Amino acid sequence: MFPAPAWNCCSVCSRCIIKPSKDSIHDFAEWCTAKEITRLFDIQLTPSMGLGAVAVNTIEEGETFIEVPVDLIISTKQVKEIWTTRGFTDWPDDFSIAPLIIWLMEETCTAHSDFKTYIDLLPFDFTEYPLNWNDEDLEKCQGTGLKETIQNLRMKLMKQFELLRRLSEEYPQILHEWKFAKFVWAYQVINSRWWEFMDEYGSDGFIVPCA
Repeated sequence: MFPAPAWNCCSVCSRCIIKPSKDSIHDFAEWCTAKEITRLFDIQLTPSMGLGAVAVNTIEEGETFIEVPVDLIISTKQVKEIWTTRGFTDWPDDFSIAPLIIWLMEETCTAHSDFKTYIDLLPFDFTEYPLNWNDEDLEKCQGTGLKETIQNLRMKLMKQFELLRRLSEEYPQILHEWKFAKFVWAYQVINSRWWEFMDEYGSDGFIVPCA
């Protein structure tokens, strides 16, 4: 479980959030090939440093580092359209990445998710992020505004978790692991990886595997 106020994200309850291994890295490389993702790097697991991208050859200036097919890119608008067909449209106005969080939570609940190989390489431990620092650590940041920022963010996440609970109640077959620990894990994954683009029609958020 995810015990508040300890904010320990190590204990996320999900069958498919696993610690990366040589096998999962190999599977990811094959997944990239099968999905026609072109890249100038390999993913390697380094002791004490974790996962990282390592160039396989010299990368010249102006070369394209990675290309990801459009059909692998997940957008907030796309997720909203899917949930609209399910009868849900009540997304929070002040939490723009909510659809992407729900997408990730749903994919981890899907036994044969097309993104499982990618998800298996996502971080599973965010204990070093300020959101998960204990009260003693936050007290050391007095005067910086960090303590107040983290407290406000925690309250916001608890509020959004409860507001979106309707999704798991109405669609338990889709979101059957509605746990606060998993919600916060998904938030930290998305918040550290999403891209936002704006044009004359508004803004949209995206998750681009590998980017």
